[in-house]
Amino acid sequence: MDIEHYQKFVNKTAFFPKSSQGRNLSYLVMGIVEEVGEIFEFIVKKETLNENEYILEQIIKESGDLLWYITAICNEINFSLERLMQYAKVKKNKHISNNSLLIYLGNLSGAVKKMIRDDNEKITDKKSDLIINNLCYILIFVLQLCDENNVKFKVVLEINAK
Repeated sequence: MDIEHYQKFVNKTAFFPKSSQGRNLSYLVMGIVEEVGEIFEFIVKKETLNENEYILEQIIKESGDLLWYITAICNEINFSLERLMQYAKVKKNKHISNNSLLIYLGNLSGAVKKMIRDDNEKITDKKSDLIINNLCYILIFVLQLCDENNVKFKVVLEINAK
């Protein structure tokens, strides 16, 4: 499955309670935070259990779930996942540490919170840029997980689309 088809798949499978763009984005950001937490739960288990195959499968599955939320946010703000991938490739030489990931998650949630609070739940260009920038680094984290576990990104897409 290619990135364009995956983005269409996510668009078809994304169902939210009827709400505004701001509320949808807040729901999706909460999903990202949840998935990152689940990934780290399995990373800790992997370190303590010496690379159990089941745990690796779960890291891949949860990475796909995280990617689903990243893509759903792209859909919500009318941004191409392909373009986000291009940004990530340019910045990929930057290693995303666990501490950095927390900063990007905080910046992402802060941008959405302020959009709801300050901008009547309408996304401004400035907030959109901030969301895209932080999503890019979270996507780099997913790409790093793929590299660290010798898994092709395309495999993560395909597993998640099942």
